Amino acid sequence: MSVLYESHLLEDSFEQLLKESLERDRMLTYTSKGIHKDDLLFEMDHVLIKKIGSQGQQKSFLISLKLAQMSLVKELTKRLLFSFLTIFLISLTISGFHS
Repeated sequence: MSVLYESHLLEDSFEQLLKESLERDRMLTYTSKGIHKDDLLFEMDHVLIKKIGSQGQQKSFLISLKLAQMSLVKELTKRLLFSFLTIFLISLTISGFHS
C-alpha cells in the first residue's frame, strides 16, 4: 500500500495559483485552488483503492486507517484519545448518514 499527496501547490506558488484562478473564482464565488483542494490518494499494487474497491471496501479501509491512527496515538501518548463512539460517528459520516 502507498499514500500519494496531490496538491496544486506542488506545481506553482500559492500566490501564482490565486492570480491565475482569480477571474474563475469570482464567477464560482469560491476559491478553486489551495490546500483545501489537496488530496491523499491511497494505492494498493499501484492502483487507486477508490478505483478498485467497492463502496463497502473503501469504508472498511478508512475505518481501518482510523483504528491504526488510534493505536499509534495510544502507543505514542500512552493514552487512548479516541473512543469507539468516535469510530462509530466516523463510520456513519462515511456511509453518508449525515449527508
